[in-house]
Amino acid sequence: MAKMDLVDIFKKRTRHPMRPRSSEYITRLFPGFKKIDTGGGSLVAGSCSFMEKELYVIGQQKPRLSDLKSHTDLNKLNHGMLTSGDHSIILNILKRVRNSNSENTYIFCMEDTYGADISMDSARHFQAFFIAHLIREFITIPARTISLVIGEGGSGGALAIQYTDIRGQMDDALYATAPPESTASILFRDAEKINDALTILKPTARELKKLRVIDRVIPSAQNVTNGEEMAGHVNEFLTKAIKDLSKQKIKKLLKKRGERARGFGLLKGSGALHDIKRYIETPIKHLFRKVPPSIKIVNYFSKVEVADDYGRAQDISNNLDFIESGGVAGKESRTEGCGELIALNDFQKNFYVCPKCGYSYTLGAEDWIACLADEGSFHELYRDLTVDDLLESDSLTGYYRDFLKR
Repeated sequence: MAKMDLVDIFKKRTRHPMRPRSSEYITRLFPGFKKIDTGGGSLVAGSCSFMEKELYVIGQQKPRLSDLKSHTDLNKLNHGMLTSGDHSIILNILKRVRNSNSENTYIFCMEDTYGADISMDSARHFQAFFIAHLIREFITIPARTISLVIGEGGSGGALAIQYTDIRGQMDDALYATAPPESTASILFRDAEKINDALTILKPTARELKKLRVIDRVIPSAQNVTNGEEMAGHVNEFLTKAIKDLSKQKIKKLLKKRGERARGFGLLKGSGALHDIKRYIETPIKHLFRKVPPSIKIVNYFSKVEVADDYGRAQDISNNLDFIESGGVAGKESRTEGCGELIALNDFQKNFYVCPKCGYSYTLGAEDWIACLADEGSFHELYRDLTVDDLLESDSLTGYYRDFLKR
């Protein structure tokens, strides 16, 4: 793929309406494919013989232009987002895999979705539970597993079937915790700021390989609609992955999956020694904390700063950095915020929120972690709260009740 701007990759390649879908790869690569009835168009699944192995294929299917003949078709295909029912079907497929010959059985998953279905119906039918349960299943299932992000890997919808022994991603595919529009809406309160959102998400294959979220980068065709060439690259990836995994024992793969899962994220300790260490490290971290580039920093050297309306005065120490609430780097005048002068150190401690008017700036990933996961600020309110207190008894499925009992 030729070098392109990230936004162009996203709009012109990742979301190209004629980009090959999971069903096209299945047709080209697996002629003896036995399809499993999934009841809808967003999930394609089945089994076949590939390289003398029994291969189970699970693919997310975004709508193709040829599928959309009416508004009803779009609703049926659900924009390519899997529902709680779809995830339940995948769990049943994995149960079938558990009962098969583990030494000769492989699973191949293809991710291409905006995200998991966000409807209230899926939420009521335990969408979050099924996604979490699928991740656990892929960590513990005694079979060799492979995944490939073939287009857009959006949010938990992609994560549900992506955690495998070998994880690949097309070089023009994007994989992130949320679609860029959602990220922009949450962080910037503006869904149009897709470029800023993509910069923060770091969704490209090469970036994610550095972060060890994926293992292999698969080249794509110069022409994104060239299904034959794209399928050829997928075939090479899948063939090599199966050869590599066949040399490894399943017990070692299971151990490796668990260790890798536990290694994700930021490990937080606990206990007296941890509290002492945290007490010492916190002020040091604050000294070297980087300020988001959008914040305009002002240096004042006078003892007193008088407001424009002469109605108030603030005592300001020498050689301190301040921010003006609502001020933005590179802009002379502000359009938001109250204009209050706040010491930068105090502003950072308040997670970039003006204590007077509530105006907030965008937090970076480390600041969000500190804000949301700070042990010193978390207070448990309902220690004995259970799912029975939150849901009516007839809302609990038999599968979910059995899980709670275990």
